[in-house]
Amino acid sequence: MPTDLDQAISLHQAGRITEAEAIYRQILRRQPNQPDALHLLGVAAHQQGNGALARELIERAVRQRPQVAMFHNNLGEVLRAAGKLAEAAGSYQQAIERDPEFAAAWANLGLALHQLDHQADARVCLERALQLQERFPDAWNNLGLVAQSQKRLEEAEACYRRAIEQNPSHGLALNNLANLKAEQKSFPEAIALYRRSLAADSGNAMAAMNLLHHRLNIADWDESLDPLAQQVRDAVGAGRDYGVSPFSFSTLFASAEEQRRCADHWAASRLTPLAANAGGLGQAPLDAPEGKLRIGYLSPDFRLHPVSLLAVGLLEGHDRSRFQIHGYGIGADDGSALRRRIAGACDAFRDLSGLPALEAARVIRGDGVDILIDLAGYTQGARPEILALRPAPIQVGYLGYLGTMGDGILDYLISDDILTAAGSEGGYAEKLVRLPWYQVNSREALAPPPARREAGLPEGATVLCCFNQTMKIQPVVFDLWLDLLRQVPRAVLWLLAENEWARENLLRHAAKAGIGPERLVFSPRVAPEDHYARLQLADLFLDTLPYNAGTTASDALWAGVPVLTVQGETFPGRMASSVLAAFGLPQLIAHSLDEYRQQALELLGDQEKLAALKTETARLRAGARLFDTAAFTRHFEAALEKMAARQRQGLPPEPIAIIE
Repeated sequence: MPTDLDQAISLHQAGRITEAEAIYRQILRRQPNQPDALHLLGVAAHQQGNGALARELIERAVRQRPQVAMFHNNLGEVLRAAGKLAEAAGSYQQAIERDPEFAAAWANLGLALHQLDHQADARVCLERALQLQERFPDAWNNLGLVAQSQKRLEEAEACYRRAIEQNPSHGLALNNLANLKAEQKSFPEAIALYRRSLAADSGNAMAAMNLLHHRLNIADWDESLDPLAQQVRDAVGAGRDYGVSPFSFSTLFASAEEQRRCADHWAASRLTPLAANAGGLGQAPLDAPEGKLRIGYLSPDFRLHPVSLLAVGLLEGHDRSRFQIHGYGIGADDGSALRRRIAGACDAFRDLSGLPALEAARVIRGDGVDILIDLAGYTQGARPEILALRPAPIQVGYLGYLGTMGDGILDYLISDDILTAAGSEGGYAEKLVRLPWYQVNSREALAPPPARREAGLPEGATVLCCFNQTMKIQPVVFDLWLDLLRQVPRAVLWLLAENEWARENLLRHAAKAGIGPERLVFSPRVAPEDHYARLQLADLFLDTLPYNAGTTASDALWAGVPVLTVQGETFPGRMASSVLAAFGLPQLIAHSLDEYRQQALELLGDQEKLAALKTETARLRAGARLFDTAAFTRHFEAALEKMAARQRQGLPPEPIAIIE
């Protein structure tokens, strides 16, 4: 005859947790230390999000019956969910000691070690789990994560596919395989996999965000993007965003406060636990109280990349009587002249790309860096886990990532009065450092422009251009551009041919609006100097919203091409406004899409006015503070010294304003 405990277990397994809990509590009223009831009531509490109660109950069960491997394993699950990764690993190890053939405990230990960035040990554990239990989709998925983190991409793909073969509705494996295919630029396959992941778990905001982001990458707008965007925003607002990337989220129409919530959750769920469990670094002191400040720059983009193209003059221009410059590369060396120039601009340059986060952080700490400047944030190739380990006493975000990294990662965020207007401070976890202008530039003389036919442009046409990444082009903005082409028959739209699917989709959307393929010109990426030369052929650069042009805006202005933008609400949506103000053309900042459309039509309807504006843009270039690298460097250095002065006095970070 079934016991009360048997009945409760049956209800629990059927998902009737509340009824099961009632019976567990009845048992415990009769037998307060009944270990199975304690354990299962703890499991129920964990399933319902009450981690503190779950831990208390399962620890009581462990004390009553310490030889039961399952109790230790499930205590590990509760601890891992609370971000206590090292303690969780200890519980899994206790489970394995009691049952060396407990495959789930091996797999869980492997996942915890992966999250602690101990990839080699994680691999051993997951491989052992799969030796014990070959049909184990979760373990295959997690081994794929380990392989991908070790850059063993073929193996990672094989592991994800094995997990999906064993469980075709494994949402995480489907999402992870999609991420891998997207990284390999196989966007249609990635999108199909994200759709399958979302079908397996319709509430998975991570899959929804990834699907939306990569549909933007290829201008796949046949179905409205709005339901996906709303799902993601709702999840972020409710704190159930399940790993929504802060960078991807920043491309949506959302507020700075929403962007901060997304970043805070990402930092709290992925980075803070790593830092809390790593140990070994402790609080970094600020050295050199009277000597040179040691400034470190951390980036995966010390290569032929927009960040390095902008920042190389800053690194070269630092006052070596006051500053010692350390470069830390965390991305691949592309062998370019720019990479060599970046390395040569540093007093010391280290390649940390092959090191785990803790080892990389120890290198930076060992160099005695006083202020570490991160140039990547949450962009591709970034290593925010290094920052979470706090290798430097002062940590600053600048240039490569436009927005907050969330609570506890950075102390300061470089900005200006336009990017972060007064009253916007609540959208940022960092203290804001407002410089006279934001963007550093490192520019060299322009080569003469090619003939229009060489660039694929028709003679006599008015050339509207946008060389922003396709993911920045929202349907509402593209429709506005098509309307401009309808109203100005002599105009063409010149775009970046970022991938073949984006080109085909944009042409198809244009055709639906009655705009022929001859009105859209697509050009491939070319060497920077060749791009700046051809860019001079454009008449007007049209910006995107909610994520503006940054480097591409200053590229256009350097080439003498006026930039028309619309100012958004967030840091990435105000980037081109900041660039235009620093250049000296604030009149080209619109404050709504309607105003943006009207300004464009006024310019396109008066060819003399447009030509005069282009002449004025070329004239302003020589004296524009936007391109005054030396002046920018002095302002930047003044901010660094203010940060250091507060730190030396034992004072916390506070907002800083540098006035010209």
